[in-house]
Amino acid sequence: MTLLRVEECRGEQPFASHASSRRPKTLQRQIAEALRTATQASVLFPWNLRLYSLFQIGLSESHIQSIISRRPQLLFSRVDKTLKPKIEYFQLLGFHGPELGELLSKNGILLSCSLNKTLVPSVKCVRQIVNNEKDLIKVLQRYAEWIIPRQQRVLDNAAFFKSCGIVGSQLSFLMTKNARLFAMRESLVRNYVSRTVNLGFSVNSRMLVHGLRTISSMSIVKFNRKLEIIQSCGFSRDEAMQMFRRTPGYLADLRRG
Repeated sequence: MTLLRVEECRGEQPFASHASSRRPKTLQRQIAEALRTATQASVLFPWNLRLYSLFQIGLSESHIQSIISRRPQLLFSRVDKTLKPKIEYFQLLGFHGPELGELLSKNGILLSCSLNKTLVPSVKCVRQIVNNEKDLIKVLQRYAEWIIPRQQRVLDNAAFFKSCGIVGSQLSFLMTKNARLFAMRESLVRNYVSRTVNLGFSVNSRMLVHGLRTISSMSIVKFNRKLEIIQSCGFSRDEAMQMFRRTPGYLADLRRG
């Protein structure tokens, strides 16, 4: 069984900084042993009970390793008052077993932030934007680390997109395709919209959201390189731009041969 590399964790360390250089290796062995004897909760050290609570709900060893390496302070969280309520909340949302493990291991902040002050309000915010629960789960799986701690920014950017005519299913489309855009600074978001409009997409048009999705997914240099790929096939730059305006998603998916 692979041992946790706790000595490489960032953030709060499980033991005091004055501990000997051999202490992290001892901690590794204790965590590994906790996972191997997870069914014997009574014999675990107090902080190992946190590992047991994660193991008990079906998280794999690799998931637990990822969670603890990202947030070692969770070893000192209170199971009943801190970890368990959050885990139960995500189970109610539809995350179970490996799917829950993937969510928590890739988004360490979910077990560290406040349930009532951050998690619940932020999920409610996303739910108001996306079309259905399936899209909600998809957004959380891919972008929770970005959007959960930035609820107000998500709301403000959503309001701005609506003022540009990106509403309803289009707003949901943008959230599921690039939720990070909702978590960016307002000045950066406005710059992306301005660039999209300058390239020929009108505000309040149904194509604006598709152009914005492509423009926000790449740098100006990369955008120009992709236009050059089209031009290398015998098209002029104007023709390449016309193709982009008709099917902006094509440019986002274009790869060099």
